Amino acid sequence: WVIGSNDQVFGDFAIMTSNAIGGNPISAGVKRFYINPSGNVGIGTTTPAFTSGSGLAIHNDSIPRLKLSNSTSGQGATDGFELLLGGVDAYVYNYEGGSLILGTSATERMRIDSTGNVGIGTTSPGKALDINGEARVNSILTLNRGSAASLKFSRGSDFYLGVDNSGNLNFLNNAASSLGVWENTGNVGIGTVSPSQKLHVSGNARVTGAY
Repeated sequence: WVIGSNDQVFGDFAIMTSNAIGGNPISAGVKRFYINPSGNVGIGTTTPAFTSGSGLAIHNDSIPRLKLSNSTSGQGATDGFELLLGGVDAYVYNYEGGSLILGTSATERMRIDSTGNVGIGTTSPGKALDINGEARVNSILTLNRGSAASLKFSRGSDFYLGVDNSGNLNFLNNAASSLGVWENTGNVGIGTVSPSQKLHVSGNARVTGAY
């Protein structure tokens, strides 16, 4: 191992391995850790470069990795936390049975728990996506599943809007029993799931006012 400054570039610093016997071991060495005159740090590269400011660049011809571990996680190959780049894909891995947490202003904003559930505004997501707060969709929200896809409203008791395999919009109560249907033909059923007219009511109906 050799520590020194490249005699051809003023102001840089390197830690390198060298098998040179005689001559200049720095010039013949392989730089493992490098700091250029601009303050950029390179591991596995002598050309650390950034769009602005200074930073740490890690290069490997296969998969470069940055790993963090502690006494709780252990120090094995599948312990701790890693950032890595495989081809053109970037990975963020927590190898432990904990969460990935993102925050701003010293406050947690989002987490992915150990089961894969994502929480926004909550630290204990109970579903694949659990949002505590308002959400906005500026385009199309698509619900898709193998059988019927449903949108659930919950406040004391549950109410569902569901699309069945025939493309009909169903209105369901807390027991998932149909309250009515809006068929893709345009027929609307209240109290029936098979309306035969544009409006088909099964049961009593009241209309107040002119009709």
